[in-house]
Amino acid sequence: MATELSNMKQSELNRAKFAYDCVNSVLSKSQKTKESYKSYVKKIPTYIQVNGLAGALAFIFSKKGEGSPTKEAYKEIYKQIDDWLKQNLKKNNDEDLVKWVIEQESKLYKAITIEVLSLFSWIRRFAEGKIEGEENNE
Repeated sequence: MATELSNMKQSELNRAKFAYDCVNSVLSKSQKTKESYKSYVKKIPTYIQVNGLAGALAFIFSKKGEGSPTKEAYKEIYKQIDDWLKQNLKKNNDEDLVKWVIEQESKLYKAITIEVLSLFSWIRRFAEGKIEGEENNE
């Protein structure tokens, strides 16, 4: 029992550290990109709950890119989810994130969803504390 609690605490600390690093990586971006990022990381859990993880990832995938703060923010979010799943759920580096998620069996899909929601709980907290300025309400 004590080992399980210790492992759970360690998992939560790993998530917190990764989320902190995610937000820090955005701090060097333009103010508009930071504001967009802050706004979107707050909305991602709702997207997941309403549309499912695959639907939310497909939405993020369709919005990511370069050239505008919105696209840059979604690109960063997509990359961060991908990096987290590579580190913690043994996702293959070469496999597309959306494709990988939709190919999982139901039980693992649910576990991945819970993991991403837990990660965004931390990212949202750090984004609110570290990114100044108005939120982008697109």
